[in-house]
Amino acid sequence: MRRFFAGALLGWILSLCALALGWRWFAAQHPPGTPAPGGSAGADSVQLGLVPEGQAEEPEGTAPAYVLVLGVDERPGDPGRSDTMLLVRVGGGPLRVLSLPRDTRVTLEGVGEAKLNAAYAWGGPELATRTVSELLGLPVEHYVKVNLAGFRRLVDLIGGVPMHIEAPMRYVDPDDGLVIDLRPGHQVLDGARAEQYVRFRNDAAGDDLSRIRRQQQFLRAAARRALQPANLPKLPALLRTAARYVDTNLPLTEQIRLATIAIRTYHEGTLVTETLPGYAAYVGPVSYFLPDTQEIQRLREAWLPPHAMDNAGASR
Repeated sequence: MRRFFAGALLGWILSLCALALGWRWFAAQHPPGTPAPGGSAGADSVQLGLVPEGQAEEPEGTAPAYVLVLGVDERPGDPGRSDTMLLVRVGGGPLRVLSLPRDTRVTLEGVGEAKLNAAYAWGGPELATRTVSELLGLPVEHYVKVNLAGFRRLVDLIGGVPMHIEAPMRYVDPDDGLVIDLRPGHQVLDGARAEQYVRFRNDAAGDDLSRIRRQQQFLRAAARRALQPANLPKLPALLRTAARYVDTNLPLTEQIRLATIAIRTYHEGTLVTETLPGYAAYVGPVSYFLPDTQEIQRLREAWLPPHAMDNAGASR
């Protein structure tokens, strides 16, 4: 029986809210609707004033951080699988988010050939992080794990997410207790309906890539909603809720630094969402997503800072 998980999509942007503890000073000093220092409060954004003065700019040459976001359905006696995986790059240029198909064919340390979503089950977030780092050739050292039990609660806390649904979405899985029934049109999705939207994959394409495309649309809409000035008074509740469902190996000071950089970069309009290049195919009786190694090389060049690429070229 297949399960389709959603939480990391919203998890990474809500983790910014949960981890950006520096926001609390801003919420206390600037009531909702008060213009941020150096700018005016808009309907869809918080200006750069939410970053403490003196911390608004990265030092030149600062290396970007690569953070793996895992959406995990944890159940008693079952470690779960990370069927939603995102790699986020913060700093050194645009804020980048890479969706990693769960069926990606990889070699797991101590296991052998397997699907990428099995890495968490075999070795927790540590093995998942190492596997993604080896797959992409990027220095992925940090992770944020999102327990999916909090997904609906977090969406409800930010007031839902506005979305345009292009076609009816209907699906029933009695074994998993999943019922999806969404009508087309513009609407604000509450937590329950947001979960249905990002889990749905039974459209004409019927594959994981079509679900990823919808998730990326949801990602952008959720980011706009989560960072509205109207949500500043909700930060204490967001912090408490996210603390229950988010786990990370990022030190607290690094959490705050990356969050402020990510929020600033997002409001500069430099958010890039991508999907791991490759294609679906059977290897024997097993269906995989086979990564395109040449395209991954080009992706790596975009994700690494120029000086890192120069060093890599010099070492060859």
